[in-house]
Amino acid sequence: MKRINTASNIICAGVILAMILMLVFNWNDLPDKVPTHFTVAGVPDGYGSRSALIWEPVVALAVFLLITIAQRFPDSWNFPVKITAENKDREYMLAAIMLNAVKVITVVLFFLSMLKAMFTGFPAWPMMLCVAAILVLVSVGIVLMIKFR
Repeated sequence: MKRINTASNIICAGVILAMILMLVFNWNDLPDKVPTHFTVAGVPDGYGSRSALIWEPVVALAVFLLITIAQRFPDSWNFPVKITAENKDREYMLAAIMLNAVKVITVVLFFLSMLKAMFTGFPAWPMMLCVAAILVLVSVGIVLMIKFR
């Protein structure tokens, strides 16, 4: 489990660093006005200054840190089953794997959102795929927790 935590943390840190570097190296090439919100179809429906893009890595870092901190306190999580001495390790492991995957996908989603705002031709489907992946992961995680209680 420690390797999975370490790997997810390294991936998230790398993606957040890539976000920061992309902003730094592309800042002068960005237009003064960039899309800040998109419809489900990926069409911009809100605009703001390019400085709004700074929030993408900031919020990605905040989500990463909040989930990482929450992972340290599994006793405070809500589970779909009653936690007992017999199922505690298994349920905590399933939840930890699910949270690590959700953490990585969420950080990647912020990265893709930033790319969509920075580059007008960037497709919307990768973001939709990330949202679908989170929904599937959480659903499968809950089913497994109930099945192996």
